Amino acid sequence: MHQNRFRYKQPKGVPHKFDSSKQAEVIEKYEALKISVTDDESILLMDAVHPTQATKVTRGWIRTGVDKIINTTGSRTRLNIIGTIRLSHLSDTVAAQYKTINGETVIEFFEKIRR
Repeated sequence: MHQNRFRYKQPKGVPHKFDSSKQAEVIEKYEALKISVTDDESILLMDAVHPTQATKVTRGWIRTGVDKIINTTGSRTRLNIIGTIRLSHLSDTVAAQYKTINGETVIEFFEKIRR
């Protein structure tokens, strides 16, 4: 394979809904928002993630006739985390874990960070 100019590597992923013109529009609106914010206001960037705690087995070069054993986790526990960062105070990053993420937990999260 190497003699034929192949390398064993991971493909590069690109978000399937990526649109550079929409991204440029969001950046333009964000820059305008930053200018319009008063001293007593903050811009928060928030996201929620749902990582799964599980072993991910991928590919690799393994000698023919040999099985490479990878111990996997017995549990596939899913976490639900909401986090936000205040751009003017990066040390004010806040994250919280919830049983589920929905409208109610987002409101609860905002009430928590407002205190």
